[in-house]
Amino acid sequence: MGGTVTTGASGTLIITPRYGTVIGGVALGGSPTQTVVPSVTTAPFLFEYYLIIRSIGMPGANSKAVGYGTWHSNGAIATAASETSVHCGTVGADISIDTSIASALWIGVTFSVAPSVIPIWHVWESLN
Repeated sequence: MGGTVTTGASGTLIITPRYGTVIGGVALGGSPTQTVVPSVTTAPFLFEYYLIIRSIGMPGANSKAVGYGTWHSNGAIATAASETSVHCGTVGADISIDTSIASALWIGVTFSVAPSVIPIWHVWESLN
């Protein structure tokens, strides 16, 4: 997914991916709290996320998945190494999910200071 982001005063960003039938589904490894570059106006952002279903099981939470994602957005103009970069993902173990019912991938993005985030495009692709 990509678009633009405008940040206000200094703040933080947390990304929380989930899989399930409602927003409160199964957590897929949230990001640490990351400080964002303050006072950036209409910077492009890119968020990439990979959901890997490692095994399909019987109905119920008997399937296994992992997920990994990255957020990148521009920092302050003419300031080296000021990009906002946030990584999220499962670490060390598969997550149990239920693939036998209609479900969705939910990506929660929480800024501590209200920004303007405008998604402009998104792409879904099956890599199997």
